[in-house]
Amino acid sequence: MMEYNGYQATYKYDEEEGMFHAWVVNITPDMITFYGETVEQLNDEFRFSIDDNLAWCGERGREPAKPLSENVVRSIDT
Repeated sequence: MMEYNGYQATYKYDEEEGMFHAWVVNITPDMITFYGETVEQLNDEFRFSIDDNLAWCGERGREPAKPLSENVVRSIDT
C-alpha cells in the first residue's frame, strides 16, 4: 500500500509489460490510475497523479474526491 496526502494506492506488477500498474483505492466516484517501471517511478507517478488531479479540479471549480476514511476502505475491500 502506498500513501500520499491521505490518499492510498495499491499496485501489482505485470511481468508481461515489465511495469507496475497502480490505482488509488480510497476515493469514490473518481478513479486515479498510474504506472511505473520502477518503485521510484511508481512513487513519483503517484504523487504527480494526485497533485495533477487536485490542480485539474481546482481549474474547473470542481471539488476533488476526498480520501475516504480507513474504516470505509476496509468495508469496500471485504
